[in-house]
Amino acid sequence: MEPKYWRIRMKFKDKPFDEETAWNKDVVGIGYAGRANVHEVEGTNRKLVKILAASGDEKEACVKIADHMESDGWLRFLGPPARESICLGYLIEKERFLPTGLHVGGTLRDFDIIGHNDKGVILAQCKKDEDPQPIDPRFKEACAKYKGPSKAYYFAYGGCKGDLPESVEVVSKECMEKWLSQDESGKRYKQFLLDTYRRCST
Repeated sequence: MEPKYWRIRMKFKDKPFDEETAWNKDVVGIGYAGRANVHEVEGTNRKLVKILAASGDEKEACVKIADHMESDGWLRFLGPPARESICLGYLIEKERFLPTGLHVGGTLRDFDIIGHNDKGVILAQCKKDEDPQPIDPRFKEACAKYKGPSKAYYFAYGGCKGDLPESVEVVSKECMEKWLSQDESGKRYKQFLLDTYRRCST
């Protein structure tokens, strides 16, 4: 039986996509949405596949990605690196956060984001689970051991359940969507994000 990924890939090969860009780089909705690939055609990935299939080239796909981001639920559409980037933007806007030289995500075991503001160190972890999950015990332990003035953020897309330490501020998808749609700094940030996508299509 012919594997599904081969059928999809052959379908797109007939279109004028630059394959390096469309499947691996930072222009079309897969890489640019924080996804290295589409390995399943279900859920959020189905929307990605439909957008690529309906696009004549990568420029058109970028426009469709930006248009989709105007709709509700578009945060679910993004992969972990893109969500981490938005979390970083949130901290910069809300906390006057300054990154301190570490790549966001994947650098430290217990923290995805670490930096400073005028009050001290800011520590953050980003989780992509769509349902409420307990806070990672390693994150709680690492925050408790951190010396000096600090503030901890737990960006949990699906929210959290169980013991929630007072020292940790949980930011769920509802909190993030409210910031992006109602707060002036969040609305400005979302507009920057949309502009970035659309500029890729010019």
